[in-house]
Amino acid sequence: LDIDAKTLQALVRDGKLSMDQLRAKLSDGNSALFDAAPRGIEVYLAVTGLYFVSAFAINRAMLFVENRVRVPGMIGGGGH
Repeated sequence: LDIDAKTLQALVRDGKLSMDQLRAKLSDGNSALFDAAPRGIEVYLAVTGLYFVSAFAINRAMLFVENRVRVPGMIGGGGH
């Protein structure tokens, strides 16, 4: 529900919403930010999982490219 300041003022002015109801619905954003439980392990696991998936995909893509451009008879890249 998106509500702007003018609509909110009209609701309070018309008596459809009391100040006590409004105060109960509003929260302190600063305390909500700093009182939140730390979720370090979830963030760590999510980032690690994303890294693994992206590294694996890039590794497979580079292996495909390497196989496509391989020169027969050349092992490694030096070929001496």
